[in-house]
Amino acid sequence: MSATSRSTLLGLLVLVSACGDSTPGYTLQQVMFEIDLSKLRLEEALILPEGLESARMHAGSIERWLRDPAFEAYVESERFPGDTARFAALRSEFEGAFAELSGALAAGDLEAARTAYPRMLGACTTCHDVYRPGL
Repeated sequence: MSATSRSTLLGLLVLVSACGDSTPGYTLQQVMFEIDLSKLRLEEALILPEGLESARMHAGSIERWLRDPAFEAYVESERFPGDTARFAALRSEFEGAFAELSGALAAGDLEAARTAYPRMLGACTTCHDVYRPGL
């Protein structure tokens, strides 16, 4: 691990420790903004030959935001027009693509992660086209 990575990790640990156990209660819009920002940063990292550690960090950020209570509460509220079974299938498609991407990054296979990334984006786009058109 590089000195910069260690410093970043230490800073994040200090920040997390300072935050305690309380959940700030983000809105769904804030969560989706953070996910989109992390997707862009992940894409940038995947372009770089030395981007593995950065890609891992941004994929981890996406995973954390996907587990945020605001996102989960929205999903559980079933405020989706139409077939909720279709939403579940689309979510499963995304989770599979994201697991493939995360697995490739965990294995240190940047090329496989680069291949999995468009599949993940496609899953996002397909679901948003159905349930959140215009976003």
